[in-house]
Amino acid sequence: MNFKNKHNFSRNIPKKIEKQIRRESGYSCVICGTCPYVYEHIEPEFKDAKIHDPSKMTLLCPTCHSKVTNKVFSKQRVWEAKNNPWALKNGHTKYGFEFTGECFYIVLGNLEIVSAAFPLVINGVPILSVTYSEEEKSVVLNGIFYHGETVVGRNIDNEWQGVVSDIDIQTVANRVTLSREGKKIFEFELFPPNKIVVTEMMINLDNNLAVIQTGPSGEKWFMLIGDINNGGVVLADKQKYLVKGLHAMELKGVAKLIEKPGQKIEFIKI
Repeated sequence: MNFKNKHNFSRNIPKKIEKQIRRESGYSCVICGTCPYVYEHIEPEFKDAKIHDPSKMTLLCPTCHSKVTNKVFSKQRVWEAKNNPWALKNGHTKYGFEFTGECFYIVLGNLEIVSAAFPLVINGVPILSVTYSEEEKSVVLNGIFYHGETVVGRNIDNEWQGVVSDIDIQTVANRVTLSREGKKIFEFELFPPNKIVVTEMMINLDNNLAVIQTGPSGEKWFMLIGDINNGGVVLADKQKYLVKGLHAMELKGVAKLIEKPGQKIEFIKI
């Protein structure tokens, strides 16, 4: 919706200005570091604004925005936080969520993994791990996410933490997108109560790769390339699991599927 104020000024913010505000704010609420967020006109407020001035705008999460609107937080507090954002002080953003149920689904491109304790292990490093509380029927997701060999985010006990760096982090509702120089390098979406979908990824640990590539028709292909003699890449290392949609194996010369005892699935170069 292209809402306009009394000056007939649109709420739609140019992408370049949005990106500047995200970078200066630490890609999250300047007060508490939480995502998602809204773009806030501090002073003047949007109802009186005539331009989108990044020097007078910032990011606030819905909770902090509501406190500002209801005068629980002062404008002075917002200005102070804008000048010293939470995420820039702490080195990361945060986005908490919860999962419930007896099954948990992790979708990597065109690959779906169900109820695996360690859905993806590369070179001995658990990229993702899932634990269950039978008593509370809840799921706890932990993980560490890379672009190449650089850590770009972590998931600690169901809290996503985006590492603050030169990488742009954009959070819109349930989707988190990391970009460098305008190109997506990591992206995932949350689908409570029991699913996370990763649509962009490129991890390289000692030449063991986990990559999501876009096919000629826009489809997402998940590919693993690893050295079986060097720890390799292990997928769904748990008795209870289901793997489907391995269309990436149709790519000639990329990888070979090897089934191992103990219900491990490994990929090596051919």
